[in-house]
Amino acid sequence: MKDILQKKALLIENRNEKYNFIREFLQELILKIMDDTQKFKGWYFVGGTALHIIYDVNRYSEDLDFSSMNSEKIVFNDAIEILVQQLKSYGFNLETKMKTEKTVKSSLFKFSKILYETKLSHHTTENLLIKLDLDTNPPKGAGFALTAVNKNFLFKIPHYDLPSLFAGKLHAILCRTYVKGRDYYDFLWYLTKKIPVNKSLLENAYKQTQQKEIRCDTETLVTLLEEKLQSINFDVVINDVKSFIKDEKELALINRDILGKLIGTIEISQ
Repeated sequence: MKDILQKKALLIENRNEKYNFIREFLQELILKIMDDTQKFKGWYFVGGTALHIIYDVNRYSEDLDFSSMNSEKIVFNDAIEILVQQLKSYGFNLETKMKTEKTVKSSLFKFSKILYETKLSHHTTENLLIKLDLDTNPPKGAGFALTAVNKNFLFKIPHYDLPSLFAGKLHAILCRTYVKGRDYYDFLWYLTKKIPVNKSLLENAYKQTQQKEIRCDTETLVTLLEEKLQSINFDVVINDVKSFIKDEKELALINRDILGKLIGTIEISQ
């Protein structure tokens, strides 16, 4: 498996493209192991990486995010150990650093030598990092789907459906305390695809993190999003997202005017 990755990566000349390819190959390998081992029942793939890998959104992503519907049955450390053992059996050198004391449990996979072996680094000790997060107390109201993916590997993965993923993205845009450019690229994608918002999930997520209720009718949501757009520095947005975009010409579409016009077309799903 490691040999396959090295051969494919060495054919890519652009450094940023090569780095993103290696990271995505490893992300998909982790997802394949999760499917093969059948030890991750109740884990649902969410977030920007799910959007990219499952729905072919034209941007790369960093982390693997999951929500669990049966947290009482999960021993997070044991699940991560399964992934580590399988990855090592495929020839990869790695170590992990886990944080399990909070509701959102996380593991940072540190892949060593792979950047050196693919000529992205002159140092054998430089790591490629992939973070995996598991929310063991996600807000209620999500819808689910199961999708087969066939890219670097063939596997199936349970995940939130598109209206629920959109609700998660809107929650991030409205409540995140810092600007993450990838949020706005994904926001543009959802709006142009006319994906409706899972109303129940967004309301529950907002209440869970903000400790107050929000009524997600169209008028209220449009107003909140318009106010958010006015407060955003889009130079920061572009600077954050540009290294994750396959086609840099798309960056010109991520601006206040275009998003502002599209917000008025947003639809609510009950």
